Amino acid sequence: MCDWEGWSFHHLHYDIYEGEGEKVHIANNLLGGFLTRADFISKIAFGKHAVLGEQPNLQIEGVWFVRGPKELPDHFVKDHPSMEYYKTRLLDPRNNKDDDKLIREFLGGKEGDMMNGMKCQTLKWFK
Repeated sequence: MCDWEGWSFHHLHYDIYEGEGEKVHIANNLLGGFLTRADFISKIAFGKHAVLGEQPNLQIEGVWFVRGPKELPDHFVKDHPSMEYYKTRLLDPRNNKDDDKLIREFLGGKEGDMMNGMKCQTLKWFK
């Protein structure tokens, strides 16, 4: 019951630098800053972003539901000051069971759950 021509799912993965994934509070600051600076796209996107894994090997990832069939909007990619540090991937939950599982883990999960094979330390909605 989704408009697959009008909306798409995307996985965002922060390319973490040395030292940034060592402490939860540092990763949380990176996550919070990214979401705060993404506020301008909230009318056409929502999702969950998380700090995953264990110290000192934390990761920052998110699953977003975005207006548009294939790509993240140009103005989001160009105007968000941290997007250059993110790897993005279009998810295909209709044809890829792993993508479907990832979306369900993020959107239905809570802190402490396993997401993308890692324990979720912090989980924040973006809406």
